[in-house]
Amino acid sequence: MRFPILYLFLIINFFSYSQIKQAPHQIIGFGATPSNIKTINGLNFNYFFNENKTAHKTNGVELNNLWMIIGVPIILGELPGSDFIEPPVEKFSLLDIKRFNIVNGLNIGFFDPDDNITNGIELNFVINSGIINGIAITPFVGNHYNANGISISGLGNYDSRARGIQIGLFNKCNDLKGLQIGLWNKNQKRSLPIINWNFKS
Repeated sequence: MRFPILYLFLIINFFSYSQIKQAPHQIIGFGATPSNIKTINGLNFNYFFNENKTAHKTNGVELNNLWMIIGVPIILGELPGSDFIEPPVEKFSLLDIKRFNIVNGLNIGFFDPDDNITNGIELNFVINSGIINGIAITPFVGNHYNANGISISGLGNYDSRARGIQIGLFNKCNDLKGLQIGLWNKNQKRSLPIINWNFKS
């Protein structure tokens, strides 16, 4: 089983290296990031964090940091005391958003701490983060700057701003316009069990 995985990583790195050398701005089919590719129309293997903040756009399907499955036990061990159980502080401006990765379609990963804007469906095994316009699903934690649509998390949703519905065991939002459904729900107006709401700006 180790050899097919090794070959997969070699193939991904080969294509990533080729893309960096050729430096096309847009490709159709599949690609790998981080690289000099700006737009992938099709399937993108985003195999590492966006440390240099060189944003890319995926129109299709992005497989995000799938290799991090090897660190899932460590990540889960850190969750109880981590920053991911509080709404994130909005540390960015409108100019900073230009450096966010954009996924138009389906964003799939195990752990996604990158600043991404997902327009469509976001599926992460541990943490959904960034900005979601659509549906976000995770068995553990939703932790968005902005969540527009439906956020479904097994453990809880901790969003700074939400317009839509939060569904989880625990839900917390600093600026909610919509509904919260869970064991305990808190927004800028009140805290309530089972169901909470706010429809005023």
